[in-house]
Amino acid sequence: MSNDLIPEDVQEKYIVPGLERGLRLLCEFSHKDRVLSAPELARRLKVPRSTVFRLLTTLEVMGFIERVDGGRDFRLGMAVLRLGEIRGAHAVHQLGECRHAPAGARHGAGSCAAGRSVAG
Repeated sequence: MSNDLIPEDVQEKYIVPGLERGLRLLCEFSHKDRVLSAPELARRLKVPRSTVFRLLTTLEVMGFIERVDGGRDFRLGMAVLRLGEIRGAHAVHQLGECRHAPAGARHGAGSCAAGRSVAG
């Protein structure tokens, strides 16, 4: 997975392949695909089942993935929701800063409209 904003040489030097695979695995879950099996994840990610098993085990121990009814299928776990809550709270905080900023500070560089905090 490449990111056009990060130079290729930096990506090769600093990207952690195992972490990238784990995050790619999490990204396979969606509203449409709430429950997935290890073989399906291996097929989608184009990695061996043994790799998917290790990723799932790690993510399950950490709470990011959970088994459906103790079986062989998996869904996102509560740790993912916790991260979403943290991000959501941060977004609400940024919106609050935007609403409380003086009218002239709401636009242009340094404003929330530019994706930055006005407090900063």
